[in-house]
Amino acid sequence: MFRFLRRKPRTMHDALVETLYGKGVATNRSDLEKAIDLAHRDLLNELVDRDAVASLASDIRDGSIPYSTEDLAISTALKFFRQPELMYDLRTVQIQARLTVLQWFEAGNVNVMLARAFDQVLYNDYREVVGARECR
Repeated sequence: MFRFLRRKPRTMHDALVETLYGKGVATNRSDLEKAIDLAHRDLLNELVDRDAVASLASDIRDGSIPYSTEDLAISTALKFFRQPELMYDLRTVQIQARLTVLQWFEAGNVNVMLARAFDQVLYNDYREVVGARECR
């Protein structure tokens, strides 16, 4: 009779996940090993230690967002691309990473909001790094 009282209240996080991934999407639907390989090889071009990539990917996957394999790879790589101490080393691979994410998006494997955020963040962060280094 009072079934609505037994329901778990919906949080903003629940609404965000539903907006990004749809209603009733299972958590942990990503292939962790494949996501690590994609982030390490395809996005970071093996310029970051694989163990560090694996550790971060595992931590991200343990969260409550139901990432696809490619989404998990993108989120993992983005953390490394944003680290100031790695920006100079990663400046040469960021354009290829952005193109790779675009291909994944066009194939329907990546969330549109995550793909846009990845591209915009790398564009903004690396515009100054690439320009400043090339002027020397």
